Amino acid sequence: LFHRSVLQPRLQQQTIVALRSWAEAAENDPWLEQTLGAVLSEWMALPGASQRERGILRMHLSRWANHPKEPLTVAGRLLTLPKLV
Repeated sequence: LFHRSVLQPRLQQQTIVALRSWAEAAENDPWLEQTLGAVLSEWMALPGASQRERGILRMHLSRWANHPKEPLTVAGRLLTLPKLV
């Protein structure tokens, strides 16, 4: 679902909002962080996953990790996933 929707202009914002919600929920939940990391890694490993998708995901994770008022440390950790580097 994310694979298809993140590249669709009319669905991209909703997709990013959903991912942000998951990241916020995973902020203090190691199990959910691990699960989210696995989902993102599988997404990036899909045969059709593009550099554009990877770039969109990295851009948003970086913004969330470096937010001046409410940084999401989990987003920074997710950026270190091998499939996202």
